[in-house]
Amino acid sequence: MSQVLTVCLITYNHEKYIAQAIESILMQKTTFDWELVIADDCSKDATRDIILKYKEQNPNKIKLIFQEKNVGPAQNFIDLITSPRSKYIAYLEGDDYWTDEFKLQKQVDVIIKNKDCVIVYHNSKLIDSDNKTLLESYLTEFYKKNYTELELMQGAHIISGTILFKNVLTIFPDEYINAFNGDTFFISLLGNFGNGIYLDESMSNYRKHENGVWNQYNEIKKYENSLESYKLMRNYYSRLENKNLVQYFENQIKLFNFFIKKSKCKKSNDYSCLLFKLKENLKSFKKSNKKVY
Repeated sequence: MSQVLTVCLITYNHEKYIAQAIESILMQKTTFDWELVIADDCSKDATRDIILKYKEQNPNKIKLIFQEKNVGPAQNFIDLITSPRSKYIAYLEGDDYWTDEFKLQKQVDVIIKNKDCVIVYHNSKLIDSDNKTLLESYLTEFYKKNYTELELMQGAHIISGTILFKNVLTIFPDEYINAFNGDTFFISLLGNFGNGIYLDESMSNYRKHENGVWNQYNEIKKYENSLESYKLMRNYYSRLENKNLVQYFENQIKLFNFFIKKSKCKKSNDYSCLLFKLKENLKSFKKSNKKVY
């Protein structure tokens, strides 16, 4: 491994934001060598032109993965994450950016000192398309914590643009390519290799805008996407014969089915329907809230 760390930047149609993302990476100050790999999923705007300018200015620092056709976010992510040969990987999306020039150094220091740790993450601000702060803390207090291996495998809530992790995933399961909640599935896969450590600092800005992959969907569609992702994760751990995790994801599937039915009833203002569904799902809802160990 020639580099200690690789920064993996994923992008698609981010011409308005990509320069800010790249600048936030290039400003990093470390005591170790690192490289930047950018994977662009055949953007239709000026994203590639901007990336190429930075490549010309930093020919030995930046490597490119330019998809010849649109392969979708999951495949683009797999191609990006499996390309580095470095010991550690930090991840960022092209519409977000880092705000602390010592972010990488802080995270590497932590992961080196904690041998059982596979991932280090932190808090972030929530901003809009014009860099206006919407929330000073994107994470609520409940999620500001370290995670055990099991909690990671259950799909712990971590902001994707804050993660730095050990380069342990060289092969992705077949189920991953069809999972809409790819970040949740990815965290789950990492959990098979260690625990997670939270740094209580805000060192990045997570952007919410109308062209974001997640923000373009309404509440019901978000629930449906999560439901399908949990089904794929259940199928994956079923193949591994991990009964505890299969049961956990079965419970999550029941819970999201409940949310979907509840939301549809609310939308139609059919409160008798809502009441019926509440009673119908009461037992499964209670079971869904039980922790599986």
